[in-house]
Amino acid sequence: ALDYVGGIIKDNGGELFRDLVEAFPDAILIVRNLDAIFVNPAAANLFGVSRPDQILGRSVVDLFAADHREAVTNAIERSLRGERTLNADARIVAAGT
Repeated sequence: ALDYVGGIIKDNGGELFRDLVEAFPDAILIVRNLDAIFVNPAAANLFGVSRPDQILGRSVVDLFAADHREAVTNAIERSLRGERTLNADARIVAAGT
């Protein structure tokens, strides 16, 4: 089944995947080198902006309150090393301000 779905996505140049992710009701934020490279509309809403492109290219760490940035950075670094990270609350700041 996964090969079938993968073939459909490949045949459509990834458009099907992008459409699915953009329509997904949960926030999806894809990050490279701590910068946002993809933001779906639900994530834009979560971070207080009207359009996903208002977050693209920004450091995801800057999307959190200053007193939570170190914990967010540490959690990201642990995750990238393959370590288990504990869920923690981190206050989001409005990205549009």
